[in-house]
Amino acid sequence: MPYSTIGVRFDGTDFLTRGAGLSGAADSKVVSGSVWIRKTGSDGANERIITPVTIVGSATYLGGFRISKNSTNGLSIQAQNTAGTNILIATTSNVFTSGMAWKNMLFSINLANAAERHMYVNDVSDATWSTYTDDTIDQTQGDWGIGAFPDGTLPYVGDMAEFWLAFGGSVI
Repeated sequence: MPYSTIGVRFDGTDFLTRGAGLSGAADSKVVSGSVWIRKTGSDGANERIITPVTIVGSATYLGGFRISKNSTNGLSIQAQNTAGTNILIATTSNVFTSGMAWKNMLFSINLANAAERHMYVNDVSDATWSTYTDDTIDQTQGDWGIGAFPDGTLPYVGDMAEFWLAFGGSVI
């Protein structure tokens, strides 16, 4: 039986922003998470599922951890250290396009041990690991957005459900 849920619909004009950093967040080499996605538009566009941003003076720092849908319709996980250097880039070969059924992405990553890196789409291992560096993910950003950057740019268009993210925790 296909997965069925009531998700939150993002239409490209709405998104969620925390307005602050995550309570209790601490930099770590470990992160796990899961999200159910059903796309309803914007095929071929770059979109943000979750992303942080910190503004220091007049400069915007886009470090930390983020999940995106890229222009080839795959999902991407990226992470940076406190210097803003990419230390993790992983992309799915599975595509997420309008009209598809619900799909789940599940991941668990420990940058200190390449044997503890996993990313699945619908229970099938699906990751190209183009960058994987033993370093610490900057998870203490000033603001977080779900469905877009906190300022509304690069909006996600589709449904999301059962989203969770655990910094410092490995579950697979």
